Amino acid sequence: MSMKMSAASCCSGVLDSIVHYVQYKLSIFREPPPKTLELRYFDIAGKGAPIRQVAAYIGAEFTDHRYKTREEFLVEDKPKLKFGQVPLLKAGFGPINIDMVQTTAIMRYLARAYGRKDLYPDGARGQIVDSLCDFEVDFALGESAIKYGERNGIILDEEATKKSIDAYVQVIKQKLELLDKCIANKPPMSEKDSPWLAGTKLPTIADFLWGCRLRGTASSLNTWGKSSEVDLSKFPNVKRFFDAYSSIPIVKKWSN
Repeated sequence: MSMKMSAASCCSGVLDSIVHYVQYKLSIFREPPPKTLELRYFDIAGKGAPIRQVAAYIGAEFTDHRYKTREEFLVEDKPKLKFGQVPLLKAGFGPINIDMVQTTAIMRYLARAYGRKDLYPDGARGQIVDSLCDFEVDFALGESAIKYGERNGIILDEEATKKSIDAYVQVIKQKLELLDKCIANKPPMSEKDSPWLAGTKLPTIADFLWGCRLRGTASSLNTWGKSSEVDLSKFPNVKRFFDAYSSIPIVKKWSN
């Protein structure tokens, strides 16, 4: 009996060694980070800001190209884009250039390419980060419909726009309450007293995405004359997160 167990343990140890060796050899051939990066977007924060911030946070050198006019975007890039939208990240690998689109997908790519698992973790925690990113999309749907409805076939007259803004302000409060509870009920593997959304030691891509979103929504509320109707201090966990995000040095530099 003991000999069988010993043989099994030996085989298991050999198998583990083989697996580790293969993983090591494969890691040597991982795709290297791009040699050049160029982010093309409008001269606003919008969906470009979280990419700029993540790229700066990981120390990646990149060209921050901002269209001088909408005509420049329409002529130079829109006809060639996969989905007709920016941000566009042009990643250069020597003779090969790859155009990358969609904000969160670009942020995930940058974290992986530069080996920053703190920004985009593996496993269960990575799923939590993904879910937070997806919830940010849900949070912004109403704002996007009000501001850019015509692009998606939504036509609002002046009266309908006012009603939509009033209704969306209530939705913002509801979703901030959900986010506040989410932060309060962090997963078991969370760091103690972490201010970050996924309970991590350092910020993830979800934190940069949500930080930019909250800033953008605050700007929209101000434009609509509704700033006083959403008080972030009523959502203490969200407020604590946003203060921590705002204190990151590169956020101040790349806020727009």
